[in-house]
Amino acid sequence: MASKEIKLVISDLHLGSGLLTEEGEYNFREAFSEDSTLHSFLQFYRTGKYLNRKIELIINGDFFETLEVSEYSRSPLEMTAELACERIEQILDGHPLVFEAFIDFLSSPEKQIRFIPGNHDMVLIFPEVQEFLRKRISPKLQFSVTSYSFLDVYIEHGNQYQLCTNFDLDNLTK
Repeated sequence: MASKEIKLVISDLHLGSGLLTEEGEYNFREAFSEDSTLHSFLQFYRTGKYLNRKIELIINGDFFETLEVSEYSRSPLEMTAELACERIEQILDGHPLVFEAFIDFLSSPEKQIRFIPGNHDMVLIFPEVQEFLRKRISPKLQFSVTSYSFLDVYIEHGNQYQLCTNFDLDNLTK
């Protein structure tokens, strides 16, 4: 009997540019301090009894804290693909253990990672950002625009239901 695929869903981790600044001082903008816990979580589902199981990690928005990585030279609502890639790179550099775990997890043919953007990482809609992440982590990365469904399950970040965090889905980029 074939085993069923496992779907893991995480949300709102808000990874920033790391706990310390380049000067070695505490980074007050960083909200995530559980790198080793996330690494262990992915390692657990990559090995042992899960080694050959088909597993999809679904990251349901606000994984990347692109709004609070650094100061803005203009409005945060004026995000470009180039600026988004710079901010994502800061986040990758600030959390090497997490992204090492992503690479290890995706090295198995049975493992998959899918991103659903949230209001803090809506930049994931840019094809340039998706390509940047695929080059840095794995070409296997998958991206959904606003939601993801399988069987009778519907996953959405939920920011579209609040006036202060929703986006005009017909005009995401201008």
